[in-house]
Amino acid sequence: MFDPGFKKYCEKVIPEFVSIYKDDPNVLGYFTDNEMPLQVGNLKGYLTLPEGDHGRAAAESWLRQKGISADQITSEISREFAGYVADTYFRIVSKILKEHDPN
Repeated sequence: MFDPGFKKYCEKVIPEFVSIYKDDPNVLGYFTDNEMPLQVGNLKGYLTLPEGDHGRAAAESWLRQKGISADQITSEISREFAGYVADTYFRIVSKILKEHDPN
């Protein structure tokens, strides 16, 4: 979700997928992912990704904005970062889903 191409990928794939179901009154919602990186320890995992990885850059930027260094990461900070990851993913995906299936 931190890769700049993620939004463009969603803009391509979601309309194709949704077009099949958008007028079906039996559809209650869409399942978009089952392996979200939302575990508490994932902040440290993001920081071990290779240099130049978009996820690592996002984690480092998030920490800088908070004024937190890597050695100051606590469980509470990790949980907050997991929320940031979830918010980023769902903001992008849900916006595009609603554009193509407002129901």
